[in-house]
Amino acid sequence: MVRTLTTAVKNELATDSLQPVTLVYIGVGSGSRYTDHYKDITYDSNTYSASSLFTRLSSVSESSEIELVIFLLHLQVQIKQLHLYS
Repeated sequence: MVRTLTTAVKNELATDSLQPVTLVYIGVGSGSRYTDHYKDITYDSNTYSASSLFTRLSSVSESSEIELVIFLLHLQVQIKQLHLYS
């Protein structure tokens, strides 16, 4: 299968000012999608909400060798305390 890039993508790559973003899917319940970008991003018909939840993201590396990979995603979570009365 031949893969090609659109002219728009080629032009953007030529600017040498790319700023990668992180897209995270958390598959709990109905699932949540977040990005560390400053605005929402739609990718593959899914919207990833801009979020300040990301506090730190470990680096990711590639290798042609078989290896164990550990990827750490640190989230800032606010938990609200509920008071239940009977």
